Amino acid sequence: MRTTLAQRLMLGTGAILLFAMLALSLFIIHQTRKQTEALAGERRDALVTLLARSSIDGLAARDFELLDGLVRAMAQNREIAWIVIADRHGKVLASTQAEWIGKPFHPPGQAERQDSGIVALLQRPATIDGIPLGKVWVAFRQTPDPFSGRLPLLIAGAALLALLFLIVSISLLVRRLTRPLEQLSQTLASVHLDALPPAGRVEALAHGASLEVAALARETEELIRRLHEARTAIAEEEERLQQAVEHRTAELRAINEELESFSYSVSHDLRAPLRAIDGFSRALEEDCGAQMDDEARDYLARIRRASQRMGGLIDSLLRLSRLSRSEMHLQSVDLSAMATAILHRLQQEQPDREVEWTVQDGLRCQCDPELIQVALENLLGNAWKYTRDRRPARIEVSGHQHDGLIEFCVQDNGVGFDMRHAGKLFGAFQRLHGDEFEGSGIGLATVQRIAHRHHGSVRAEGQTGKGARFCLILPASRSA
Repeated sequence: MRTTLAQRLMLGTGAILLFAMLALSLFIIHQTRKQTEALAGERRDALVTLLARSSIDGLAARDFELLDGLVRAMAQNREIAWIVIADRHGKVLASTQAEWIGKPFHPPGQAERQDSGIVALLQRPATIDGIPLGKVWVAFRQTPDPFSGRLPLLIAGAALLALLFLIVSISLLVRRLTRPLEQLSQTLASVHLDALPPAGRVEALAHGASLEVAALARETEELIRRLHEARTAIAEEEERLQQAVEHRTAELRAINEELESFSYSVSHDLRAPLRAIDGFSRALEEDCGAQMDDEARDYLARIRRASQRMGGLIDSLLRLSRLSRSEMHLQSVDLSAMATAILHRLQQEQPDREVEWTVQDGLRCQCDPELIQVALENLLGNAWKYTRDRRPARIEVSGHQHDGLIEFCVQDNGVGFDMRHAGKLFGAFQRLHGDEFEGSGIGLATVQRIAHRHHGSVRAEGQTGKGARFCLILPASRSA
C-alpha cells in the first residue's frame, strides 16, 4: 500500500516520538525508583536511629518491659523482619525473636540474609554522653514495588499522549510520590522520645498521596502514638522509682541510725557492768582469796571467765556490725602473698606445731585489702585451729578463675564437719564443735559478710574426721 510523504513523515515522526516517549518514560521511571529507594533507605536509617535513642533509658535502667514495648511497637512496621536490642556485651535483652533473648547476638552473614529475604540490616549504638550502653539491629525485608503494577500503564500512556503531556504527567507523578516521602523522612529524622511530633501531623503530610505512602504514614503515625504512650509510661515509672528510692533511702538511713545507737549501747551500756563484774571479782579474789575454800575460788574464776567471754562476744558482734558500714577501697590484692604472710605468723606464734602448708602462686583479685585480710585470717585461722590434733597437719591454699570470678580455697585435714549442719556454719555465734575449740563463733559469719560486700559468696565442704574445704568466691575485677 502506497503512502504519501506526509504520511511517511507522520509515521516516522510518530515512531520516533513514540520511541522517544517510551525511552523518556523508562528513564524517568528508573530515576524515580532510585530516588524512592534512597528515601526508603533514609527512612530506615531514621527508624533505626529513633529506636536506638528510645532504648537508651531502657538499657540504662535494664528495664526489659520498656525495651520489649519498644520492640513490639517498632515491629508493627511490616517492612521490618526482626529487631534485636543488646547490651554492650552483646547479650540480647529484647527481640522480636523470643528464642534469641538472653543469648549473645551474632549478626547473620550475607548469604543467610539473602536466603531469608533480608534486604538491609542496620545497626546503631545506643550511647549516653559517649558511654556505650548497647546496640540496636533492625533487619528489613523486601517490600512490594509500587511501580510493578503501574509500569505497563505508564508505558501505554506515554505512547498515546503527547510528549509535553507525558513530561508534565511524569513530573507531577514524581512530585506526588517523592514529596510526601521527603516530608516523612525529614519528620522522622527529627523524631526522638523527648520531642515527638503531635498526633495526626505525620498522617496529614500524606494527604492526597498514593495508597502506599498513605499506608506508610498511617503506620508511622501509629508508631509515634505508641511512642507517646511509652514516653508517658516511662515518666510514670521514673516517678514511681524515684519515690521508691527515696522511701528506701529513708528506711536505710533509719536502720543505720538504729545500728549506730545499738553499737553505742553495746560499747558503753553493756561493757560497764561487765567491767564491774570482772573488776569486783578480781578484787574479791585478791582481798578474800585466802579466806575462801577451793570451791568458792573456782566459782569466782568461772564468774571472771564468763564476763571476759561476754566482753569478747560483744567485741566480735561490734566488729561484724562495722563490716557492713565501713567504706570500701578496691585495689588489686595479691592473695597468695597475703595468705603466705598469715601462715608464717601463725607458725611463729606456735612454733611447736607440725604443719605442712602450701600456697598457690599468682592468686589476685580486685578487693578491699583490709576486709579481705580479715576474711583470710578467719579462714586460715580456722584451718590452723581445727588441725591441732593432726600429725602432721596439712593446709592447702589454692584457687582458679572462671567466668570473671576467682575461687580462693583453703583445705585442711582437720576435724571437718557434718554436711547436714553446713547451713549453721555462717550464722553468728553458731558453733558445731562446742567448747572443744576456742573461739566466739563469729569468724565464718564475718567471712560471709565480707564476701557479700564484694558481690561474692562463700562455699563450705567437709566430712567429719576428714577435713574441710572453704572457698571464697569473688569477682576477679570490679570497679569501685
